Amino acid sequence: MICIDLSRLFFALRSLKVDLNYEKAIQHIRADSKEQVVGYTLSDKTNTAQTKFLKKLRELGVEVHEIQAKDLSNDERENISFTSELLATWASISSIVTSSFTIVSDDPALARIIPILLGNGATCRVAFFSEALSGPLTTSVLSGDIDFIDFSNPAIKTKVTGR
Repeated sequence: MICIDLSRLFFALRSLKVDLNYEKAIQHIRADSKEQVVGYTLSDKTNTAQTKFLKKLRELGVEVHEIQAKDLSNDERENISFTSELLATWASISSIVTSSFTIVSDDPALARIIPILLGNGATCRVAFFSEALSGPLTTSVLSGDIDFIDFSNPAIKTKVTGR
């Protein structure tokens, strides 16, 4: 299963001034598999560009879960992370379907969570732009404790961004 924190990815892409081809990124992560793709995001029904984007993701086969921004405080919107929802989604089906999990997020909490999953026999990896990582997640990736797909690697970046 591939789980994408669409909100964290959006803000990282905006900060890095990078455009991501989501179809190619998903293809790269999947390799030759047909893993299910799930995404979580804050949404604003009045944002027509976002609505169009989410529709395209659904057409690519991404199961998109939306949390309405209007239902959250400003502080909650600015500090949103969908790591718990992503992990709960994976855990709810993992014993039936898969023990493989790729998360597309830069949430530093993953540095604490992934070793637990690995210790229980799961195959876990993180995919993101290395320059957007921070804190203990960076340390875990650099030390090799977490399998990492680096969208900043020039060869991969060319595939998933077209640049």
